[in-house]
Amino acid sequence: MGELFNATPDDSRIRSYLARLERLADDAGLAFNPPDSVPRTLLPLAASEWVRTNAGDRFTDFHLGLFHAYWAQGRDIEQTSVIADVADQTQVDRHMLVTALDDEATIRTVHTSTQQAQSIGIGGTPYFLLGGRLIIGGAQPREVFDRAIDRLATLGDE
Repeated sequence: MGELFNATPDDSRIRSYLARLERLADDAGLAFNPPDSVPRTLLPLAASEWVRTNAGDRFTDFHLGLFHAYWAQGRDIEQTSVIADVADQTQVDRHMLVTALDDEATIRTVHTSTQQAQSIGIGGTPYFLLGGRLIIGGAQPREVFDRAIDRLATLGDE
């Protein structure tokens, strides 16, 4: 895992970023207790995609479960055991999910969707594609989305 969150006292950019995230979480009434590092997201993304495809009615709960495990509980979501625990908590078949994560085809799905996203200018998460035309990057305040939706409405069928 990368050591992004281990900010030194003079690293104001990282401290500012974390303070902003903490304010956003607090405003939304969410717990905020991330671990000290950023995980690689290949396995959590592959797990989420597998759940979306194979247990779609559980996707939202599973996806939110991963976010909660990382941001509120400070757990390392790149670990299969953590992903499996979230599966248990959200009534996703743990064994089937863990088996799928060992399958190269499951991992390849993430690589393919990543390539597609990069081909239209998406370079990270979160990114939002609105109306198939407008990309918004990063965690943005609601006002940014409101302005973007208004802009899309004025573009019409151009």
